[in-house]
Formats: sequence, C-alpha cells, structure tokens
Amino acid sequence: MLSNFAVKKDVIRFLVKILSILFIVWLCFAFRSKLPSAEVWRSVYSQEFRSAGFHFILLFSLALFLRSIRFGILFHLCAFVSLARSILLFPWIFTVGAFTPFRLGEGVRLLWVNRFGGSKSLALVYFFAERFSDLLCLLIILLVGSYRFLSLSEYSAEIFCFMLAVVLAVYLIIWKWHDFMAELAYSRFEGRFGKVLGDFLTGFNYMNNFPLHMSVLLLTIAIWVIMITAFFCMFNATLRLDETLPAAALTLASVNLAGLFSFIPGNTGSYHLAALGSLSAFGVQVEIGIVTITVMHGLNILTTFFWGVLSRLAMFFMVNQSIDSAHD
Repeated sequence: MLSNFAVKKDVIRFLVKILSILFIVWLCFAFRSKLPSAEVWRSVYSQEFRSAGFHFILLFSLALFLRSIRFGILFHLCAFVSLARSILLFPWIFTVGAFTPFRLGEGVRLLWVNRFGGSKSLALVYFFAERFSDLLCLLIILLVGSYRFLSLSEYSAEIFCFMLAVVLAVYLIIWKWHDFMAELAYSRFEGRFGKVLGDFLTGFNYMNNFPLHMSVLLLTIAIWVIMITAFFCMFNATLRLDETLPAAALTLASVNLAGLFSFIPGNTGSYHLAALGSLSAFGVQVEIGIVTITVMHGLNILTTFFWGVLSRLAMFFMVNQSIDSAHD
C-alpha cells in the first residue's frame, strides 16, 4: 500500500516537472518576437530603476516581516512554542511554499505543529484564516485596480459597490456566525465530515477575541499596502504611467491570485503572464513590461530565498543551543 502511494507521488512529481518545462518552453516560444533587446534592457536599467529596486527589496522584506508576526501570533495559539520562535519560523515556511506547486509547501507548518505537540486541525484553520484575509484584501485591491475598466460600463459604480459588498459580506458572515455554522455542521452532518467541518469552523473563534482579530486584520491590510507601494515604486521608475497606482494595484492582485493556481515552482511564467496582461490594459509595451516584471520577480525570489535561508539557519542554531543546554 505504502509502496503504491510512493510510486504515485513520484509519478505526480514527474508530471509536474514535465508540465513546468513545457509551459516555460511554450511561454518563450509565444513571446519570442516580443523578447526585449539589449537596448531595451539598457534603457530601462537606469539609476532611478536601481534605486526603485532597492526600495522594492526593503518594502518586500518589511511585508515579509509583518507576515511573520501575523503567522507567529496564530501559530503560537496552536503549538507549544514561544512567540519569538513562531515568528522566526515563518520565512522558511514562506520560502518552501514559494518554491512548490500551488504553494503546497506552506503545509509544512502542520509538520512543525506536530513536532511541537500542537493541534494540526487548528493550525490548518489558522492557515486558512491567513489565506482568507489575504484573499479578501486581494479582491478589494483587484476591484480598485480594475475600476478604470468598470467605469466603461453605464452601471460602473453599482457593479463596483456590489462586488465590494459581496467580499465584505463573506467576511462578516464568517466573523459573526461561525459559531452557529459550526453547531449546524455538528448536528446536520454525521461521521467524520461533520466533525472536521465543525472543528474547522470552530477554529475561527479567534475572531471573538477582538484585540487578536484586529491585530490579524490590521497586519494583513498593512502587508498589502506595503506591497502596493513596492509595485508603485518600480512602475513609477520605469513605466511612468498616468495611472501608476491602479496599474500597481491590478498587477499586484493578478500575480498573487495567479500564484494560488500555479503548478510551477516560484510562480514562474504565471507571474509574468498575469502581470503582462494587467500592464497591457494600461498600454504598456510588452518589451518594457517583460523587463520590469522579470526584474521584480527575480528580486522577489532572491529576497524570499535570502530570508528563508537565514530563518532556517537561525532555527538550526536555536535547536543546537537547546540541546547543549539540556546536556549541561
């Protein structure tokens, strides 16, 4: 049984690798006539662009730090580990997630919870809580970025308000009625499904703690405001659009939403397609867009990897110190 499962996992990994290679080859072939020349790279790579890249790294690092705090607050509630160590753990988990298909690598937090003797079901709920709050913010950012195109419709204001109301309503329903929905799940569904669904909804009890709930919510808002600023800095240095802020908002939302469904590690390819699609709506030339997005994606990956490795090394030394202390 276990051997068959291992074989299936190997086959799936092999297929994902093949699909990734084919997708990247197709992407290069599809845009072969649009690939930027050396002159385009030189024209974009100015002093202002280098300065914007430095600011992008700083802002992305700050957003990652706030993500670590948010993760640490929630992880500390479901595992017997200090808040400081919980915060320190996140950059490594985020890095593993960034380099795995569909960001499944972030599920390694369940292994860490198990290692520290915590609740895996609660950790799963808090993972969903992080992603759910991120998703709501991204949908709002997407609406802000696409308002220009909604304005082409006669009922643009109504469409915008309706979509925004739906997003907020979902959040409020989970906030105010998760207890009721959990009781309903326990009573209406028998067996394991009802228990899992009920336990899952019960995990949102952290929302009943107003300071904790507001901390998670405000940290999430701050994370995405910082990321919009990072995209704005890069676009302002290279693209010089009349509508830089909407372009930054639409591109940020597009690449992150695409990352949720990307089977390619590092969101490679899907990141570029989503960003180019957003920028083309604002009249950006494909060659200039490719240069800008390629540099941004590269800085994103390198910064993530840098902090992830530091996080892993710090955890390694902390574990060794605790072992040495126990021996003493």
